Amino acid sequence: MVSRPALVKRLRAGLDPVLWQSPQGDWREGLLSLLLRVILFLAPWVYFPSLYMCYVGGYATIAATDTAAIIGFICLYYFRGISFTTKAFGFALICYMLGTVLLIYLGPISQIYLFGFSILTGLLLGLRAGLVGVAINGVTLLVIGLAGAASPNMAAVWDQNPLSWIVITANFLMMNALLVIAIGAIIAALEKALAHQKQARAVAEQSAAELTLANRALESEVEEHRHTESALAVSLERFHVLSRATTDAIWDWDLSADTLWWNEGFEALFGLLPGEEAPDIGAWGRRIHPDDRKRVTESLHAAVAGTGDLWIEEYRFLRKDGGYAHVLDRGQVIRGEGGGPLRMIGGMSDLTERKKLEEQFLRAQRMESIGTLAGGIAHDLNNVLTPILMATEMLPEHVRDAEGHAMLDMVRASAQRGADLVQQVLGFARGIEGVRRSVAPAEIARDFRKVLQDTFPRNIVLDLIAPEDVWSIHADPTQIHQVLMNLCVNARDAMPRGGRLTVTLENTVVDDVFSGMNLRATPGPYVKIGVRDTGEGMSEETREKIFEPFFTTKEVGKGTGLGLSTTFSIVRDHGGFIDLYSEVGRGTQFWIYFPADSAEFPESSAQVLPTLPRGNGERVLLVDDEESIRDATGKALELFGYEVVTASNGAEAVSLFVRHRASIDVVLTDMSMPVMDGPAMIAALRTIAPNVRVVASSGLSDNGKYASVSGTSIVRFVPKPYTAEAILQTLREVLDADPSEGEHAPSS
Repeated sequence: MVSRPALVKRLRAGLDPVLWQSPQGDWREGLLSLLLRVILFLAPWVYFPSLYMCYVGGYATIAATDTAAIIGFICLYYFRGISFTTKAFGFALICYMLGTVLLIYLGPISQIYLFGFSILTGLLLGLRAGLVGVAINGVTLLVIGLAGAASPNMAAVWDQNPLSWIVITANFLMMNALLVIAIGAIIAALEKALAHQKQARAVAEQSAAELTLANRALESEVEEHRHTESALAVSLERFHVLSRATTDAIWDWDLSADTLWWNEGFEALFGLLPGEEAPDIGAWGRRIHPDDRKRVTESLHAAVAGTGDLWIEEYRFLRKDGGYAHVLDRGQVIRGEGGGPLRMIGGMSDLTERKKLEEQFLRAQRMESIGTLAGGIAHDLNNVLTPILMATEMLPEHVRDAEGHAMLDMVRASAQRGADLVQQVLGFARGIEGVRRSVAPAEIARDFRKVLQDTFPRNIVLDLIAPEDVWSIHADPTQIHQVLMNLCVNARDAMPRGGRLTVTLENTVVDDVFSGMNLRATPGPYVKIGVRDTGEGMSEETREKIFEPFFTTKEVGKGTGLGLSTTFSIVRDHGGFIDLYSEVGRGTQFWIYFPADSAEFPESSAQVLPTLPRGNGERVLLVDDEESIRDATGKALELFGYEVVTASNGAEAVSLFVRHRASIDVVLTDMSMPVMDGPAMIAALRTIAPNVRVVASSGLSDNGKYASVSGTSIVRFVPKPYTAEAILQTLREVLDADPSEGEHAPSS
């Protein structure tokens, strides 16, 4: 049995218009469910008083009918498996049964139930069913009246005037039919409105679904656009990072707008200051070497006008200092859907260092070829001079007068001079032979000093620095003497108005850093002999040819061009090598390296790197125009705990310093470089950061002169070529010192 509070709750829920619709959407099912809930809610208030009245009045049949009706309503409500039509038919039948029984036993009150029977039948089962209910009501009234089965109250009406009964019945039926028809019309209109509403709802739902799909498609498109923008931003950022990180010049030529863009690497590569020259295709063309300009521009425009995508050219490009860099330029043509060119993107690589190496290799091959040719010529000349010398030795016995003897002496001297010259040529071509032993180069230098003091002009000051602890070398003393003589004679000739000639001897250990600066060097202990003059110096073109045989800058008749080539051969044959540093107007420095005598040199002293001071993650700006020096020094510094940023000239170094000023702890720079040299770069850095730490290096180890040239003091000076020990020790001292103290006290 359902409790009253639960039934009240269900009734209130039933009053919700939404529940008038069944799960299938038919409002009649909701109406039937609502009617059953109302009946079950009101049944106790009607049923029990009715039972009492039936008990008092003796209406057992009515009591039984009421009980059967209540049971029927309960069954219709709780039996969920019954179809709606059956429920509606049963509901109407119960109403009809109540009306009929009450008509028989109580009279006029029965018309209420009959009236409700037809109306509810019309509501629940439709207009036709409602009209059938009206007809059933009329038949029931007539049959019961004719049969005399109506209640006494109703029978009295029939007995008094049967026509009145018929009239009452007709009026009842007319009103009943009008109400059923009116209700049916209202329901039809409501159903039509509900159908329109349902259709509108379906259209709205379909539109909402379509809108949802369109919205999702739009969201997907927006998300895809967002991803595209993000990918484009990442790609753009990657391109900008790459263009800043690379040392190559990256360029982008918009063909439709005829505008050109290049990165900072372009300016650094060719020594331009940031923003000094606006990107322009005309400016690019004007910087191409005149001999290459026509070829390069024609091939570029042919690539753009053609169907290919790749363009590659090698040419010379003007730097700010007036020199030309050898560059490899590569471009990619980007075309549209129709194949028309839209833009061209590419990069320029500096091949100058590679060209220098190629020239060195070709020069070495040329010298080898010249040596082979000179050896053959010298051999033939020996065959020519030998009988002349022998004849000049025998002819004096046949010549009696003094004039004839003088002429023979002149011929013999000239032939001997030619023989000596041939020996020099053979020495260059085949290598110098001689008796080698352990010798002390310091003793040779001291003996040689006496010769120089007696023969050189007085306006040349001679300095000899030869410590007693200089190691011995395994060499031919005569050839070592010849090396010193050749170098000192060249130094004398470079100082026609006098100057200072300095000869130094010292021990050194060549490490990987040092050997990386000189391809002919191998790690190990060496005796280093330096010959330095303060003469006129040499240009770059002269330095490149200085060791070639027969090359000389002296006047005709004053030099054979074999002195330095012979020196080169002697040093090479002894397993050594030569470093040369020279600048026009600043003199020349030769460093000759002979391997120390392994018989007396302690092997344990060759490895000193493990005891060297290490860095603590400091960042070093390494500036040098020689790529081999940057690579070797950079690797050594990174191996010992430093971070390294490299630049190939002063302008590029200033640009890097501006971008990374906060993270650069010390600058290690060469003093002689193209585009912007060391002194100018140091002056520029000091204007940006007055307390910047600087370590300068040069093959010409006159740090005082460099300091005066730059107008600023240099914290430390390290002569080239330097070892890892020298550079690491100096860097550690500079970094550990107080910048304000070291600022005004340069030292080496």
